[in-house]
Amino acid sequence: MQNLHFGSGLAMAALLTLTLTGCNTSGATEPAASGKASAGATSEMYSAKLHDSLPADIRDRGTVLMTADASRPPKAFHDETGALVGYVPDLSAALSDVLGVEFVFPELAKFDAILVGVDSGRFDSAAFDNTVERRAKYDFVDVMDTGFGIGVAKGNPKNLSIDNLCGASVASGKGDIMTTVILPETSGKCEAAGKQPITILTFDDASQATLSVHAGRADAFAQDAVTVGYMAQADADKYEALNGSINTHTWGFAFKKGSDIAPQVYEAMKILKENGTLTKILGKYGVEDLAIDEIQLYN
Repeated sequence: MQNLHFGSGLAMAALLTLTLTGCNTSGATEPAASGKASAGATSEMYSAKLHDSLPADIRDRGTVLMTADASRPPKAFHDETGALVGYVPDLSAALSDVLGVEFVFPELAKFDAILVGVDSGRFDSAAFDNTVERRAKYDFVDVMDTGFGIGVAKGNPKNLSIDNLCGASVASGKGDIMTTVILPETSGKCEAAGKQPITILTFDDASQATLSVHAGRADAFAQDAVTVGYMAQADADKYEALNGSINTHTWGFAFKKGSDIAPQVYEAMKILKENGTLTKILGKYGVEDLAIDEIQLYN
């Protein structure tokens, strides 16, 4: 298993209060309290060429419609004021400055409803994990490496490891690949080896899955490795992250297959990479080491 590195100093410490007091655990779809990116041709990063190459309906509307699951810090979550924060809204704001249209979050969605919304045209894009299966159906602009991690209660009372979850109860979010594919496959391998299967507990969102471990309802929680690592530092008296990660892959902005704005977002993201904005944004959340060497477009 690959071990993804997460920042751990001042960048993480400065965000502990936001994580501990601001995460919305209701799991309900709701309007975004904030996260509306500010666009404008006055930005030093603004590219008139890229703006003019956007589809006419996007230019006329002046917005790109985004959504996010706000239960997954540090990607997207609520701070103590209820504002949407994280590197997804921050990257969206930076893209707004380059493209001259606002990347807005008119509503938030549960994890399992995000790609459905992209499919239907309700949203133009959403930040999502890029897997081989999803790449066949969606265009992606990849930004960083990621994977799935396992978090446990402080002290790891069940003595679990990333390679040995047999017999454990593991909580995950509804619609997550961990819930639908990886944990069932791992459980099957446990049984084939004559061991106890994994008990998979499904919750409406990632926050509820995490809290189930603290409440004693589950032995472990499975989420994006970046979220597991983040929560293990943000709430270190309650949780710890097991070493390693599962199913490493890339992460970025997803679009409906054949999207006519993915190429412009790709070019804009390259600008953010080259001028250091991408590193600065990811560094704010302690995950700058996960940035990939070159922005990739899959279409």
